Amino acid sequence: MTASGPATLPPIDPLVTAPFSPGTFWRLLQCFGPAAVAASVSIGAGETILVVRAGAWSGYQLLWLMALSCFLKGALLTYLLGRYTVISGEPMAQRLAMLPGPRGWFLWTVLSLELVTAPLYWTAIAKPCGVLLAYLCLPAAWADPTVVWLLRNVVTSSLVLAAIGIGFRLTYQNLEREQVWLCGLLVLGTMAGTTLVFWQRPEFGPMLLGWIPRPFEPAAWASDDVKRNPWLTLATIFAYVGNTTLGYVVYANWVGMHRWGMTAHPEIESLCRRARQRGRVDYLPTDPADVAKLRQTTRLLKWDAGVGAVVLLAVSASFLASGAAVLYRQQSEEFAAGRPVSSFDGWSLLTDQAAVWNVIHPALVWVYYGVIFIALWGTLQSFPEIYVRVMESFHVALRPDRPAPIATFQRWIGAWLAVACLLLIWTDAKFDLLTQLVGLLTNGAGVALMMLAGLYLDRTLPAALRTHPVLFWTATAGALLLIGLTAISANGLFR
Repeated sequence: MTASGPATLPPIDPLVTAPFSPGTFWRLLQCFGPAAVAASVSIGAGETILVVRAGAWSGYQLLWLMALSCFLKGALLTYLLGRYTVISGEPMAQRLAMLPGPRGWFLWTVLSLELVTAPLYWTAIAKPCGVLLAYLCLPAAWADPTVVWLLRNVVTSSLVLAAIGIGFRLTYQNLEREQVWLCGLLVLGTMAGTTLVFWQRPEFGPMLLGWIPRPFEPAAWASDDVKRNPWLTLATIFAYVGNTTLGYVVYANWVGMHRWGMTAHPEIESLCRRARQRGRVDYLPTDPADVAKLRQTTRLLKWDAGVGAVVLLAVSASFLASGAAVLYRQQSEEFAAGRPVSSFDGWSLLTDQAAVWNVIHPALVWVYYGVIFIALWGTLQSFPEIYVRVMESFHVALRPDRPAPIATFQRWIGAWLAVACLLLIWTDAKFDLLTQLVGLLTNGAGVALMMLAGLYLDRTLPAALRTHPVLFWTATAGALLLIGLTAISANGLFR
């Protein structure tokens, strides 16, 4: 490589060009790592908190919405952001810091959206866990409302503080191994549970129709908020099936740690310095044979992002179908008989949703509680790694001459999460308001910004190394959809 010419290709993993076979398939599955963490983080929030209750008042109507969200965010956005890192080897934050305007304005925007809403997101995850543990541990004789309220908040506060303390001590390698196993557990558990539900209550016709988009009609027993603001409800559910803003940002960082594509180049740091000084990626190979080989290196990324999207869809569709098969029918019968119906409002979501598994066998309720708690805990303890790693990458992009103060980041993030979450927990912030604000700001506006960023990053690559035009224009349509849903959320909340 010359000081100004194209770089040579790094050694290419033989798996990239290996012919497809059962052995190759197994080895490709073993590449599943960064997307496992991303999928596990998102599963713990959207699927376990919102999706089952959506099935309770929508039936199977919203299966198509699950599929659309998993494809658009779990597969397309994840792949688009990871692809830039694999092809260029350059940290995504470094390129986004060079956007026209005040230096780093885009990075500061997405970071602010995430950190402002992080306590809302954490509280909406942790408090259902606290309510569940209080429900399981509190003897009936102590069921005084004040005692129940106190125990719920104490347990929830303890979970938040424990997640902050443990999360900052996890290395990425340990986190990835843990989340791969967790993804496997969630997929097997939810698929097995859904199979058992449908064994007792087969409703394959309505379920198949649920994959076809049609006008949304909430059931008569849905909450007043759902009936007054159906579009806001759909936008919030769509936003929660998938990751938060920084979950997509950090995915590209994790891909770089796996040394796929140009990130494996032995001189990648000097190449990135050169790109930062010149303001453009001008070191990529230009020889057609090398270009073709570099494009092939995205094979590992495609498998990682694809398997992550499949995991996300399998879990979200299973949870929604379980809620539709059991809770929708159950509530329909209660409503027809004139008896009170649970609208799954507030913080008792996890205990109300246990009815799904009780239909199969009472013993499975405890399995459900265990799986749900593990999923939500896995989400909470993963976010400290995400926050710190993203802040480190942003710091390096904005101040490359100064080492990132990791310990300072940990102290400030930990203090902000602890104080803000405890305030929300003890002031009894409304569950729906928390989830809708998160759906608007970080899962809506922030994710829309990241889709636009992915399109921009692709255009900064040489024409021969850009993604396929069909994929690019599909992502463009997805960005417009995300912007539209964000506008719907904003309008609904304003009203």
